Amino acid sequence: MMGPSQNTSPKSNQIGQYLALSGLILIYLVLAVSHAALAPLTTGPDELAHYEYVRFIADHGRLPLTYDERGQASYKSDQPPLYHLLTALPVSWVDPSGPPFLKRVMDNPRRQLIERTRHSWGLYNTEDESWPYRAEVLRWHIGRWVAILFGAATLVVTFFMAREVFGRLRPGENPAWPALGATAVVAFVPRYLLTGSMLNYETMLAFFAALFLWVLLRIRYQVSGTSCQVSGVTPHIPRLTLYSVLLGLCAGLAILTKLSAIILPLET
Repeated sequence: MMGPSQNTSPKSNQIGQYLALSGLILIYLVLAVSHAALAPLTTGPDELAHYEYVRFIADHGRLPLTYDERGQASYKSDQPPLYHLLTALPVSWVDPSGPPFLKRVMDNPRRQLIERTRHSWGLYNTEDESWPYRAEVLRWHIGRWVAILFGAATLVVTFFMAREVFGRLRPGENPAWPALGATAVVAFVPRYLLTGSMLNYETMLAFFAALFLWVLLRIRYQVSGTSCQVSGVTPHIPRLTLYSVLLGLCAGLAILTKLSAIILPLET
């Protein structure tokens, strides 16, 4: 007869896995939010251009339609708008009429006479950027927080995808712990952490690309005859058809985030 501890061990092991994953995600969030708070605005690549695009959508409730409006929305307005549309929703709730205001270099010719201690990509950094955030500064940080959330979501997808891969490669071993190791490697790559805490679409792209690869992996197992358990799928819907629809959806959302994701379908 099996003892109680033997009956509960698989469930306890699963709880331990999810607690470890939650702890890993929490550490990532603390580091990313801390970096976002400490890094001056425009630390990330093209941050000002991303902000201007988000600002235009938040202020006008639509995408730029003319060449003049695209000039106001800056050069990132020629990119697909999914990240900027999503970020503009919470940003639109913030009143931009400061103070504080962003100190754009080109707003006043006299500002170009000021000596800058760092290359700030079109912006002068002042104490107005400090906590508590208000007006345009708060809008900017909301954009960073959205990117951080997508970075954390990408780690969750990475864990489940890696767990499935390790489970297939080593059927007799617990795949959760090497999957946690793989997720930690992604989470603490310095560039992933630093870029993922700035105002840009990179982590949203990473999220949809990771989902795409996970679904593609499921299709591969389905075609090869390996069973894949999916909860909540009605029996009359073929899994391969469902996966194919999800694959196209993930590819489409990735392309709507950044144009370079157009190469994703080539992975199939």
